[in-house]
Amino acid sequence: MEPILQKPDASEHTVTVLLAEDEILIRLDVAEELRRAGWKVIEVASADDAIDILKSPVIVDLLVTDVNMPGKANGLDLARFVRRERANIKVVIMSGHFLPAAEPGQESLCDLFISKPFLHSQLVDQLMPLLRSGEGGSE
Repeated sequence: MEPILQKPDASEHTVTVLLAEDEILIRLDVAEELRRAGWKVIEVASADDAIDILKSPVIVDLLVTDVNMPGKANGLDLARFVRRERANIKVVIMSGHFLPAAEPGQESLCDLFISKPFLHSQLVDQLMPLLRSGEGGSE
C-alpha cells in the first residue's frame, strides 16, 4: 500500500530564510539543507546585499548570517539592522572566529549562535525551536 500524500494547507506559512554567506560552498550546502526542510531560501554573498533585500517588503522569517563578509557591512552590522528595522526576524549568526559572549553588548544581536564548523545536516534541528518560539516574519 502506497502512502497517501497530502497537499500542504494553503493557509500554512512557508518559512523564508535569508542566508548571507560569502563562502560559496558553505552557502550552497546550507541552502540545500534549508530547502530540504521545505523552506524558501534567499541567498546572498554579502551583508550589504542582505540589507538591500531587507529594505524591500519581502517577508523573511529567519536570517542566517556569517560574520566576516566583503563589503561595507559585516554580519554583525546586518544583525543590528535587523534588530533595529525588522525586529520580528529571528537572527542566527554563524562564525568560526567571532564569539558573541566574548564581546560585551553583542549577545543580544542574535537568537542563536552557531560555531563553525558545524554539521550542516543538523542545522534545521537547531533552527526549528527558534521558529516555534515566536511568530517570525516581517514585512
